[in-house]
Amino acid sequence: MAMTLVGGGNLGDQIAREGALDLPTVARYGSQMASALAAIDDAGLIHRDVKPANIMLDQDGNAWLTDLGLAKAADSSQDITLKGYTVGTPNYIAPEQAMAEDTLGIACDVYSLGATLYHAATGRLLFARDNAFQVMKAHVREQPADPREYRKEIPEDLAELLLEMLAKAPEERPHPAAVAKRFDAILEDFMSASTAPMTANKATRRRPSEDLQTIALGVNPVKRRKSKPVEAQPAAAVANPAAGPDSASATTM
Repeated sequence: MAMTLVGGGNLGDQIAREGALDLPTVARYGSQMASALAAIDDAGLIHRDVKPANIMLDQDGNAWLTDLGLAKAADSSQDITLKGYTVGTPNYIAPEQAMAEDTLGIACDVYSLGATLYHAATGRLLFARDNAFQVMKAHVREQPADPREYRKEIPEDLAELLLEMLAKAPEERPHPAAVAKRFDAILEDFMSASTAPMTANKATRRRPSEDLQTIALGVNPVKRRKSKPVEAQPAAAVANPAAGPDSASATTM
């Protein structure tokens, strides 16, 4: 197995250092990570531990999803964890994971990515509580606050997407591929606003995701369309086979 060397630290370090990130960066990371989850889903897997510490950043500012130590086949009844036990990281865990449900799908990773990006956009954890049990209980029972309560400049479409990703019911969360497209559109709006005085032909502008090559589990997703060769911008990398040190394992509530 060959893995790309990524030397830019991780998203958790960046948030700890900078606080809330600039919003175009949040949208770019969201597009890249959602594309990575779509590739994982295409491979029939779920990650189960999406969090800032598992998102590595390269020197060009691209995000790579790592650490598949808790990953499992979505349709598999076999698991490395004990039945009735919760796996994941409490601050970013999906409600169905917190409840140790037997049947999990890619929607749990969509939720965890939503919690991760919420943290990146606001500089605040989705649910800050005194201990891991109280945090997981909040994921199950409490509705997240609109991120615009903490940061007014977050645009409506970004706030709405984050809240949809954080829906309590897995079936109400959008699929990763749809999430990636919506982050692309949000990023394009940011780009258009930043270049408003300049003349640009939007009809011929490539969508941000069209210049991304998502690499997950050694499987390249199908390219959206043929285009002239461009320099690939990686969005996700093969995982470290060992689970992250801050992954939690606790009995269900």
